[in-house]
Amino acid sequence: LYIIFLSTIITWSDIINFNLKYGLGFYHTNGYTFTALIGLLLALGSIKFKLFTYKDLKYYIWLCAYGLIFGTSSASYISFTIGFVILYSYNKQRFNLLKTVLICLILYIFYRIASDFIFTYLFYGKSLEEIESGTGRAMIWEAAYQSFLSHPLLGGGFVVAERSLGKWGINGINVLSAHNTFISVIVNTGIVGLIIFLLFLFKWIYKLFCKSNNNIYARILFPPVIASIVNCNSMPAIGSDWNYTSPCLYILIIFSFSLIFKLKNKKRIHYERSKKEYQY
Repeated sequence: LYIIFLSTIITWSDIINFNLKYGLGFYHTNGYTFTALIGLLLALGSIKFKLFTYKDLKYYIWLCAYGLIFGTSSASYISFTIGFVILYSYNKQRFNLLKTVLICLILYIFYRIASDFIFTYLFYGKSLEEIESGTGRAMIWEAAYQSFLSHPLLGGGFVVAERSLGKWGINGINVLSAHNTFISVIVNTGIVGLIIFLLFLFKWIYKLFCKSNNNIYARILFPPVIASIVNCNSMPAIGSDWNYTSPCLYILIIFSFSLIFKLKNKKRIHYERSKKEYQY
């Protein structure tokens, strides 16, 4: 509940900030849409697995949904869809692969039938050239590739390399973000850093997936974690681009690696105590 609350507060802090700066309206961003999808998927998962009711979380759901939809980020739309499919691929406890395949098949058929309609809203206000270039990111990624070639093994320095991409061809302009977690990691810390990072991600995903069969918290966390990692392909919220999105992700990491097991242990202790009292 705390993570849902934090995600909602962060989302609306930035929505209000945009409207105070630029006037009332809808603004394209991959910032508050990121935190909105985390809060929304956590809320939907909590209702699906009966941790809370819709009545408990309805305001969080509508506030996060507003931030996700009107932030007009295609990366966040795609990431949320993937997380949503994973969430509703679970039965009462276990992940159902057949259900996942069926949902994906239905989505694919819908995409084939209404691709023009989907593109209009998924890539709202963007030309084909903007879509193909990652809305201007292609130029940054080309500079990142040149930077990587100069220091392939250990990178050009944590944060430092990414902040110095201007000297590799972006018209002399220093950018503050590679706009991709994996590119960010390999530019800053090289192949060695990327291997360590991928091992961490694998451990994180594997631990949650395995625990999701017998732990309600892991089942609720798994979809937003996957969606967040996918969304990191357009915004390195795990990496060197630290801003208001990062606390939500760091708390997901903390919860995944520590609190789940403590909560499970407490549940087991309570069960054993109740069992002994009943026997007595």
